[in-house]
Amino acid sequence: VAIPGYGQPVVLSGDDTFSSNPASSQLYSYIAEDADAVWNDEGDLYGLVLDDAAITDYYDFPVGSTMSKTGTFKKIAKAAAVGNQTTLETASDTLNVFQFIRVEDIAYDKRPGMEHVVYVIDSGRCSASTSGNPFASTNGRVWKLVLDPSDPTKVLSLSVLIEGDDAALKAPNEIHQPDNIESTANSLLIHEDP
Repeated sequence: VAIPGYGQPVVLSGDDTFSSNPASSQLYSYIAEDADAVWNDEGDLYGLVLDDAAITDYYDFPVGSTMSKTGTFKKIAKAAAVGNQTTLETASDTLNVFQFIRVEDIAYDKRPGMEHVVYVIDSGRCSASTSGNPFASTNGRVWKLVLDPSDPTKVLSLSVLIEGDDAALKAPNEIHQPDNIESTANSLLIHEDP
């Protein structure tokens, strides 16, 4: 998803490896000088790294968490960025890139002047099992990412906007594996994939 307002292409993308234990889906930013540089793969790939070294993955945000963490999109070596999945995963792990469970979709806030606010869908594991994690990612989450309006590599906050893991799998009145997302000036539209 291209994020407007930076005077150059800033494109956010999730990495869905279909391997969710441990958490292993990342959020990347591809930044290039102009549109031609995007098409010619002349930009750089960056991975989201939080400033708090103790917070490295989805499970480090406890169920019902109201915490907000700052961070930076750190540049990934070009060889890893254009390499295979294993090479990219290894480079991301070396940089301590934040591990989501399953990033599905992204949308930026369509309200004027709020385009630097981004919503990230994570469908979770769709499982009642904790598999050794501190809690079960039963229903997934919607994350809120706030970028610095003047520097797309600076993250002013990452927080959980909608919590789905505070209820059992398939619980009524709970978000169920959010999949697709879009925003308007007045609302956030979420498609579930239960």
